[in-house]
Amino acid sequence: MIEMHTDRKIVSVIVVNYNTWHYLRPCLESIKEHFKPISYEIIVVDNNSTDNSPQLIKDHYADINLIENNENKGFAKANNQAIRGAKGEYLFLLNSDTLILNSGLSEIINYLERNPEVGIIGPAIFNENDEFVNSFSVSRTLKQHQIEMLKDAFYVQRLRMVFSRNHHEPSLAPFQVGIVNGSAMIVRKSALATVGLLDERFFFCAEEVDWCFRFNEAGFKVMYYPDYKVRHYLRSGQGINLWLLLQYHKSNIKLFKKYQGHPGEYLARVIFIIWILSRSLYSLVSYLFLLRERGVIGRHLEIYLKALIWHFTLEGINFNEQIR
Repeated sequence: MIEMHTDRKIVSVIVVNYNTWHYLRPCLESIKEHFKPISYEIIVVDNNSTDNSPQLIKDHYADINLIENNENKGFAKANNQAIRGAKGEYLFLLNSDTLILNSGLSEIINYLERNPEVGIIGPAIFNENDEFVNSFSVSRTLKQHQIEMLKDAFYVQRLRMVFSRNHHEPSLAPFQVGIVNGSAMIVRKSALATVGLLDERFFFCAEEVDWCFRFNEAGFKVMYYPDYKVRHYLRSGQGINLWLLLQYHKSNIKLFKKYQGHPGEYLARVIFIIWILSRSLYSLVSYLFLLRERGVIGRHLEIYLKALIWHFTLEGINFNEQIR
């Protein structure tokens, strides 16, 4: 068992912030509350926030290592900035809009010490209503991931969650998966000598999917650890956002193209169109029968329509990221 009370940094907690001070402060407080037995450092990378986040961090958290960027460098590049200077043997990449819910990280570190073949561990993720959200995928290859995306497009996964009572069992032991949720990941730093850093060609979304694929390919295991819990606020509650929806789609185009070239790019577009059409049909039916929620559903339909139209605009047609 690793000695937690030591001068050496066992964990480097990396938090990328962009205009989320109202979430960031509770996030930092939850780290300090639950990490007390562990020697750790916190690195906050601020992507040119305009909500005065950097100054607030300086005023309230003098012990935090703050990296200030003069532009929004995106999620992958900002995390890599912190990783390069991190002193910890393990890296905890944590979204700024999250909250640590329990004190179980020391057990995870001990688990990693006993299992050197494990490269990444992901916790159970809950939304702001304490509802379990999809925290992992069993997909270990892009083809498997594409099949899961098609299932999601046709609501297969959501129906499985609704009708299965055992989609989350807190007492389960850690088990191997293919991908973990990028909002909270514990990573073995020494594995990066083989796997490499996050691919900075992904601005936001899909970078953790690519990273997990590369960990799997390098022979490291990606594990899901259900007894460690994290709340992620923006997984729900803010509704559908057009920018986020298109960013997710653009990142998947990059991901598919990286592994499969132009055929992968075209497949990503087809899957997304199917996803948009299925969501639009569901929203239309809901609009007709759920009179009280017509305002929200109407906005969803508008966003889906704009996302679909994007494919046939010059921007959508010419979106062809040079990623290999």
